[in-house]
Amino acid sequence: MACTFVRSARLTSHENEVDNYAITEFIQGQTRRWAIAWSFGTLRLPDSLARIANPTLQSIMPSRTTLYQQTTDVRSLELLHNKLLQVLGAIQGVHVNSERTDSTEAPSVLVMATEITWSRSARRKKMSRLISQETSQGSIILQCRITCADGSYPIGEKQQVTGLHLVYQWVDGSDRGVLESFVSHVNRKVTAVESGS
Repeated sequence: MACTFVRSARLTSHENEVDNYAITEFIQGQTRRWAIAWSFGTLRLPDSLARIANPTLQSIMPSRTTLYQQTTDVRSLELLHNKLLQVLGAIQGVHVNSERTDSTEAPSVLVMATEITWSRSARRKKMSRLISQETSQGSIILQCRITCADGSYPIGEKQQVTGLHLVYQWVDGSDRGVLESFVSHVNRKVTAVESGS
């Protein structure tokens, strides 16, 4: 039964080029049923809702929307948060909204970008004044929640590490490459700020 579901889910997602989908599992007694939900929109579900732990279905799980990055040489959440804000403040075209409501919550920010300004090629285009309008005015190409956290986090399916880290939750966007390049850029800059302090 799971094999039939896996085959039909693969066909559905690949034939229609759907990359924004979720899989869930219903268990009643010894009976298991699976459901797949998809969207042609750009809003993304967190991994806790879109992915399940069933090893039989791992090959068809949607790509992760939550990325974890360990930080080094940072001694407190507040210092990590300040370094993150410093890095994000230096990226042009990125809007940052703080989401921390009180001192007991982990500091987090919601980042929105309407154009790619952090990549090397975007910086080169800007230097040579060849910037072309790649997106429609004001449309969001990336929305990402970044949380500064302390504790354990996964580095694989079964491994966990403990310590200060950044959690990137992809909230909105159609291109995973944009998310990955943004995460990579921010991590490099936070690391540079860390080693420079």
